[in-house]
Amino acid sequence: MITTRDLEREILKVALFLKIKLKKGNVLKGAHLERRNLIGARLEGAGLMNARLEGANLTGAFLTMTDLEGAHLEGAILRDAHLEGVYLADAHLEGAYLERAFLTPHFEGTPREMTRRAILRNAHLEGAHLEGAYLTGARLEGAHLEGAFLTGAILREAHLVGADLTGADLTGADLTGANLTGVIGANFVGAIGVNVNIAPPVNDAGIAYQVHNAFNSFKIVNFMEIIRNNITPNHIGGELLEKLIAYSTTHLPAKTEDLIRINVAIKTYGDKNINDVQDVITFVLLQPGAFIQMYITNFTDDCLNAYDSGDLRVSCIKGQYERVFMNLEGVIGFTCNEDETGCPPVYKELLACFKPDYNKLFGDWVKLGQDADAVTNYQNKSPEEKEAYVNAKKIEFKAYVVEQMGERHDIDEYIDAEFSGYYAQTYNGGRKRKTNKRKPKTKNRKTKNKNRKTKNKNRKTKNKNRKTKTEKRKG
Repeated sequence: MITTRDLEREILKVALFLKIKLKKGNVLKGAHLERRNLIGARLEGAGLMNARLEGANLTGAFLTMTDLEGAHLEGAILRDAHLEGVYLADAHLEGAYLERAFLTPHFEGTPREMTRRAILRNAHLEGAHLEGAYLTGARLEGAHLEGAFLTGAILREAHLVGADLTGADLTGADLTGANLTGVIGANFVGAIGVNVNIAPPVNDAGIAYQVHNAFNSFKIVNFMEIIRNNITPNHIGGELLEKLIAYSTTHLPAKTEDLIRINVAIKTYGDKNINDVQDVITFVLLQPGAFIQMYITNFTDDCLNAYDSGDLRVSCIKGQYERVFMNLEGVIGFTCNEDETGCPPVYKELLACFKPDYNKLFGDWVKLGQDADAVTNYQNKSPEEKEAYVNAKKIEFKAYVVEQMGERHDIDEYIDAEFSGYYAQTYNGGRKRKTNKRKPKTKNRKTKNKNRKTKNKNRKTKNKNRKTKTEKRKG
C-alpha cells in the first residue's frame, strides 16, 4: 500500500530530477535526504520540518520561505543558496557550508512588502561557514554560533539577543544596527558597526523569551509532586497530548487539529519529560468541563498565536512544550478569581509554584546599575522628592519584570510590600544603613558556659591547693 509519505517522496524525486518548482506548502516532514545531490533544487515553501539532510549538497538551491524547523543539515553544503525568509528555528547546521548564502527577508507583491525574515532562533551553527553570507535582519536569538566563521558576513540589523559567539571569527562582519543584547563570548575585534557598550546578560529579553524565563523560575519539582498527589499516574509509552486530543474530538472539535499540530511539534523537542506531560494532562482532564475547555483554548491560542506581531506568530517548539505547564497558571488563576469557593486548596498550592523569585529579579535589576543615581536623586532629598523618585523606580522595575517574564498579576503586590522600603533601608540620611553586628545569642551562651567551666575548674584547683597545705601542716 502506497502511503502519503511515499507519494511525497516520489514527488520530491521527480521534482529534483526535472528541477520542477514545488508548490508552497508541500509537506515532506522527516524526509531522509542524507548526502543527496540537490544542487539547484527548487524547494521554495516546502515543509521539510525535521528532515534529514546531513551532508546534502544544496549548492545554489532555492529554499525561499521553506520550513526547516528542527531539520538536520550537519555538514550540508548550502553555498550561494537562496534562503530568503527560511524557517530554521532549532535546526542543526553544525559545520554546514553557507558561504554567500542569502538568509535575508523575503519580499512579495507590488509594491514590495516583507513577508518574513530568515528565522534561526536557537539554531545550532557551531563551526558553520558563513563567510560572506547575507544575514540582514535575520532572527538569531539564542543561536549557537560557537566557533562559526563569519568573516565578511552581512549582519546588519540582525537580532542576536543571547546568541553564543564564543570563538566565532567576526573579522570584517558588518553588524551595523544589530541587536547584541546579552551576547555570550563575542570578540568584536575587526567587526564593523559594533557598539562596545553591550548590556550584560541577565535573562534573555523580549516577548520571545518571556515563557522561557518564566519556565526557568517555575518550581517544577514541587508542581509535579502536587500534581501526582492528586492523580493516579497512567503512563503510556510515547503519548503526549493524545488524551487531550481525544477529549477535544468530542467536546471541542474546532481545536482538535491545532492540538494535533502542537503534539507533533512537542514530540520533536529533545528535552521533554514525557511522564510530566502525561501527568499534567491527566490532572487537567480530572477538572470540570469549563476548566478543561479553557485550558485547551488558551493552550492552543498561546502556542499558535504567541505573538501579536512579527514575522512568525507560532511559538518555538521549546515554548510549546513549556506552555503545557505554564498555561495552567492562567486557567487556575481565572478560576480562583471568579469564584473563591471554587478554588480548592490544590489550586492554591499549584499557583504558588508559578510565582517568580522577585527578590532575585530585583537583585539582577540592581546589578544593572538601576539604583546608581540614588546618591544624587534620593538621599538628602525632601520626603516629596524621595517619594517621586521611588515611584519612578517602581515603574522602571515593573517594566523590567514584564520584559523578562511577561505580565504578572502579583508584581504590584510585591512592589507595594517590598520595593518602597529598599531605598529607605539602604540609604539612610545620605549614608548606607549600618548593619547590626551583634553576636548571635547562641554564641554568647557558648561563651558563658565556657566561662562557667573555667570558674569551676579554678575552684577545684583552689580546693586542691588548700588540701595540700592542710596535709603539709598535719605532717
